[in-house]
Amino acid sequence: MKVWLISQKWFWKLRTDLVRVRFILERASYIHRTSVFKAKSNAHVFMSFALVGLKNLLWVILTLFALGFVEDYIRNNTILLHPLSYDEKKFNIDQLRLYAQILTAIFSIYFATIGIILSTGYTRLRRDIIQMLTTEQVGNVYSRTLVLSAVFCLSATALHLFGVEPGLFVYAMGTLLTLVSSLALFPLGQRLFNFFDLNQLARSEILPRIARHIEGASNPKNSVSLANHHSKAAHLAFEQLNYIDDRLICEKVGLGDNLPALSNVYSALLLHYLNQKHRIDYQSYWFPRRIKHKQWFLAGDSVTSIALKNKEPING
Repeated sequence: MKVWLISQKWFWKLRTDLVRVRFILERASYIHRTSVFKAKSNAHVFMSFALVGLKNLLWVILTLFALGFVEDYIRNNTILLHPLSYDEKKFNIDQLRLYAQILTAIFSIYFATIGIILSTGYTRLRRDIIQMLTTEQVGNVYSRTLVLSAVFCLSATALHLFGVEPGLFVYAMGTLLTLVSSLALFPLGQRLFNFFDLNQLARSEILPRIARHIEGASNPKNSVSLANHHSKAAHLAFEQLNYIDDRLICEKVGLGDNLPALSNVYSALLLHYLNQKHRIDYQSYWFPRRIKHKQWFLAGDSVTSIALKNKEPING
């Protein structure tokens, strides 16, 4: 029977069709998984943007109510402020609307540029490193100031829809925030050009995280589960630091650049260890369990070992 089937032409045609159908189904499944993965990544970036906006919106609402209350109190109880005329109120609203349009256009271009940069260089790095870069770019003080100013001016222009006219204090605050945002444009643009500066990411994000989680893991007041959480987070940060160092070394060409790319970071990390080691309780969760290593910083941690081998001379 088997020999007869193999000898039939329709059998091979049917087999080819089944293989083709299987390939089409697998391709459709792969495309679906890829689309879901991209959607999750885009949703994460969008949630980062939305979270910043919601936090700013809450503070803006509180600030608007506070400014309106203070202005009404001063106007009703003193002679320092006179009631605003219709033309003055209209001028304030028009100016705030102009500020809002300018600031909204600026931060829209800024966030769109971040999206373009991510789409062009997303495959260069690990996903968690990309998320850290995005969070660092979105959450820095310059972008927060820009978003806060735009949300403030937009909210101020919407006050008259609820029967509240923006007063002099609101207009002055909007002008001040717009001025501060204009001063933040240069550092914002500079950060975009250095978006994939992993060296800066290691110094500003990963090293403080390592120090914070080591202190949390070695704190005897914390529970075992919390110490375990801090320990795992610290090891993850160590792995990210090691990954960044490997990436930077791979991008170097000269032999002198390979000694190593983050020697200053390793020196700072080692110096932090040496200054803090006497504070770590030997019974804490973070303390090494390898008996053969008497020095705790020689406990087999790869990043610390690299730091000891490649560190720059540390005075003191």
